[in-house]
Order: sequence, then C-alpha cells, then structure tokens
Amino acid sequence: MMQIQSIGLATPGAPIPQADLLELALRYNATNQTERRRLERVYHRSKVRQRHSVLGAAAQDSAEALHGVLDFYRHDHPEGPGTEDRMRVYETHAAELSREACDAALCGCGTDPESITQLITVSCTGFVAPGLDASLIRSLGLNATVGRTHIGFMGCHAALNALRVADVFVRADPDQSVLLCCTELCTLHFQYGSDPQDTIVNALFADGSAALVATTPGSNGSLPCTHAFHAENLPGTRDMMSWRIADHGFQMRLDPEVPQIIESGLRASITAWLAKHGLKLDEIAAWAIHAGGPKIIDAVQNALGLSDEATRFSRLVLAEYGNMSSPTVLYILDALRRNETPSPWVVLGFGPGLAIEAALLR
Repeated sequence: MMQIQSIGLATPGAPIPQADLLELALRYNATNQTERRRLERVYHRSKVRQRHSVLGAAAQDSAEALHGVLDFYRHDHPEGPGTEDRMRVYETHAAELSREACDAALCGCGTDPESITQLITVSCTGFVAPGLDASLIRSLGLNATVGRTHIGFMGCHAALNALRVADVFVRADPDQSVLLCCTELCTLHFQYGSDPQDTIVNALFADGSAALVATTPGSNGSLPCTHAFHAENLPGTRDMMSWRIADHGFQMRLDPEVPQIIESGLRASITAWLAKHGLKLDEIAAWAIHAGGPKIIDAVQNALGLSDEATRFSRLVLAEYGNMSSPTVLYILDALRRNETPSPWVVLGFGPGLAIEAALLR
C-alpha cells in the first residue's frame, strides 16, 4: 500500500465570479433572447460560485482577470482562437502552475526534491514536448535520473489512474518516493455557438493544479493509505462522454443522460467492489466524489443513498473552483484532510468510456 504524505494546490490569478463569466457566454453562445435566458439558467444551475482561468493569471483582482479572459476570446474567427493559439497559452502557463502545486506538496511534508524517485504528470488540456515532466525536473531541482510517467487525455478521472500507477511503484519498491501532479487549463477550450452540450461545459470547467507526495506508509503521513482500486467501463456508453481535438480548441461531448446512467449503474458496481474488501456502503466514513457538476454529484448521492454531509466537500469544491477536470478530486481529498475526517474514504471519478474509477483509502 501507499500513503499520501501531503497535497499541494495552485490556481491561476484571482477568482472570477460565475455571474461575470456569464458575460463571455452571452457574447458568443447566444444570438437571441431565448438563448440568453437559457444561458442564464445554465450558469445559475451550475452551482459554481467562482472559477479561475489562466487567461487572467497575471491579474490582481477579479475584474482584471475577467478582462484577460474576454480579451483572449475577442477574436475575428466565428469559432474563436485556433488550437495553436490556445496551445501556446498552455505551454506558457501550465509548467509554472504545476511548479506552484508541487512546491506546496513538497513543502507540506518537508520532502527534499532530490529524494523524489518517480514523477507522474497528468493533463488532458494541452500538449507540448518536452512536457510538464521535463519542466518540473528543471524548476524543482529534481534528480536528473527521476522516473517519468505521463497520463494524458484521460479526462476527469485521470487522477485516480495516476494514484494507481503511484501505488504500483511504491508496492514494488518501498524506497520509492513519488511526486504526482495534475494540471488542467480547461478555460482554454471555451467553445463558441449555441450547442447545448458546449454551453454546459463552458459553464462548469475551470483551471487548476494539484500535486501530492506519496511513499510507503509511515508515521508522518497526513492521509489514509491506498488499499484498493476499481475500474469499470460501462457497456453501451462509449460515445456519451468524449474529448476530441478540434481546430478551435478541444471539444467535450457530454450526453445529458450521463447522470442517469451513473445513478442506475453505480450502486451495484461499488457495492460488489467494497464487499471484496470486507466493507459495506454504510461503513465508508467519507466520500470524495469528483465534482463534475451538480447533476453528477446528485446522481452519486441518490445511487449510493448518501447524506448531504457526505457530498458537502464535493459541492464546496465545485462552488469555489468549478470542475478543474483531473485535479478536482485531489482538492476534495485535501478538504477531507484539513477537516481531519476519519477513514475509510472512497474516491470516485468518471470519464470518457463511460468509465467509473474508484480508490479505497483506509
């Protein structure tokens, strides 16, 4: 098993109120009053209070950050900036945001960067080579011989895949010390037009980074140990959630039936998995549910019969940060840590496939 020693978080610039970000949507996602009213409902029902965007990374306040977003998307092409322009911003900012999160994680447990033996990076919102791993080796002062693993283009549940990889490293060699970093710049992929799926994605996604240090279990760890993992691709759902590279950013397809499918299939899947490890649903002390959106959280809560308290931190992270894709569950884990929540914990994420990913920490 593996123990998470510390978690570090980083967000770019000042937070932008969701009510202000609606201005961007009204400019490029609505052509008439009916569409404007629909957008106002979508942004209100998102349950997001504020979000961060790397496009306002240099801003000192929310108004200046919003201006940075609006300025980038003030574009002559009817579909907005091209993918090359968006990737240029990713290359400029993703490495620095990742460094901030990693610095916080390393400082949080007093780990010497040179003692890290494995570096795992996660991102699905940008591509560049040399990538985040090479940048972090240089900026953090990691050993040049550190092992590197990159998990790319897996979407919102990728942090769970990264935790599984880290767990394998530590189980194979107790001397391994792993630094894991998830960084996503989702706001670089704002889509123009009135497609309902695009407008919902535009209303939810945000930018952020989260990192953690993991080692063999010891007395200094501030979180429970990884005990087991679960992965399941739901049959007949392949096209219900997707993430594709288009000419004007990456485009997510999110079928409106996804929450219903999660609600109908999750209980049997998680119950059977927990039973293999001698646990029942009501024996889980805390749930870190990926904050994909209010309907996703509602679906999990209904499927598993959870209390409002069990979903509180997921809803709080959604409200304060939006859906940052892969870093999001690590923000929720950090909230559980800071509140000294007893274990066992279950971490849940969902992504293209349609796939369920879970981890048991105890």
